[in-house]
Amino acid sequence: MGNIINSLIGIVLIALFLAGYAVGVRSLPFALIVVGVLALVGFDFYQTVKKENGRTDG
Repeated sequence: MGNIINSLIGIVLIALFLAGYAVGVRSLPFALIVVGVLALVGFDFYQTVKKENGRTDG
């Protein structure tokens, strides 16, 4: 459970960090890259939590 909380804190921090850059740069391609990176971070978090809970189906 501690890994999940630490991961969520990390996701929030990286989201804030990248959002700050996206607002500062004000570029649509960069904003799309930031959204893509955050989507990949969220997907990796989902897969890791699923794996830790012993669910390997799907």
